[in-house]
Amino acid sequence: MVTNTGTIGSTGVAVSVPFSADLGSVTWTAVLAGGATGAAILPMTFNYRSGTRIMKAASLIIEGSPHRFGKTIEAKRAEPGEVHLQGSYTHDAHQASGVVQRAMQWLQAHPDSSAAIISRTNAELDLAEQACRVLGQPFIRLSRSDFMARPHVASALLAVRCAVDPMDGIAFAASAGGCCPLSGEARHRIEGFFQERHGREHVLDAASEPALLAGMKRDDQTAFREFRGNMAEWFDAADEAERVMVGAMRMLLAQIGRQQQPARAADIESLATMLEHWCHGTLTCRLATLDHRPTEAAEKEGAITLCSAHASKGLEFEHVTVINAQADTWPHDKAADSVPEERRLFYVAATRAKDCLNFSVVNEKASASPFTWMLTPVISAGVFGEMAATSLAISQNTSAPGKEAVNV
Repeated sequence: MVTNTGTIGSTGVAVSVPFSADLGSVTWTAVLAGGATGAAILPMTFNYRSGTRIMKAASLIIEGSPHRFGKTIEAKRAEPGEVHLQGSYTHDAHQASGVVQRAMQWLQAHPDSSAAIISRTNAELDLAEQACRVLGQPFIRLSRSDFMARPHVASALLAVRCAVDPMDGIAFAASAGGCCPLSGEARHRIEGFFQERHGREHVLDAASEPALLAGMKRDDQTAFREFRGNMAEWFDAADEAERVMVGAMRMLLAQIGRQQQPARAADIESLATMLEHWCHGTLTCRLATLDHRPTEAAEKEGAITLCSAHASKGLEFEHVTVINAQADTWPHDKAADSVPEERRLFYVAATRAKDCLNFSVVNEKASASPFTWMLTPVISAGVFGEMAATSLAISQNTSAPGKEAVNV
């Protein structure tokens, strides 16, 4: 515990108030016990978590806020820490794989430390979760269900998997039920029909029998016929050359995604990206890569924490990467009227870091976030590991005249 000393109101009475270093830089009010009147705001101007360079970066971020309490936060740790701005990532999957590998390198070099990947929204973490699975890296996901366990993701993956065993009628029926906009009655009928033929008949032959659709509602018939046609094209391409197979797989998942709500369609697009970019070889090899993955870690030791900026409040990690530090994400494009609050949230994410703070940008998207434009003076010299081996130049948004490019 540390003691902060101040004077209460106009009484001139000194008071010493203990506080925990874990609270970091916050402002709170202390009131004298014993009936004394008056209270004072005692600004806590020391940060006991972050290195001096990291705290300087955080101060530069928050200085642009128009409604902040006037105080300067001083880092009490002697170590400067590192601040990196990474912009070499060409797409979302590339970024997810890169930041996870970078965190893994850090944990290998610092076995007793912790690492986190922090995002603006929960959905942005889905690819990072899958990168952890494919790379065999334990992780802790805060505030979001397991990606692979989501019913629409599992159904889409099952449709892909059907090409490996075309006699699996149960899997075919389950994927149809999860991927098609079918009524409950139609789903029940299809499940019973294929269960009787499971292991005895090719699923496409069974799906073409007139008895299956006889008496079914017109909308259900149309939806199932479309699914059957998509699956027939997929089966034809699944054994072709790898390039053809991957293209057909993406087409199948795109067709399934068009039948889903936007959020679910985005999940299926993430699944397609993972199967294409992170898994290699034949279809069987790619599916085996997905099957060989760690579950969410029960213990924190050696695991990477994946969380949104909101969920990160009150937490701290030696190594932090804030992903998608772009102008369309920070501030969020749906929060254009609350930029000061977005800036404060970005500050929260940055101040979770103790020793190493990274901001990553997908350079095929928007330019770097305006919250990072002033960080040039505190960007750490040198690089960390192979993932940051290239010197980067991230152009700022051309709609903001008078700003210079951030060179890393």
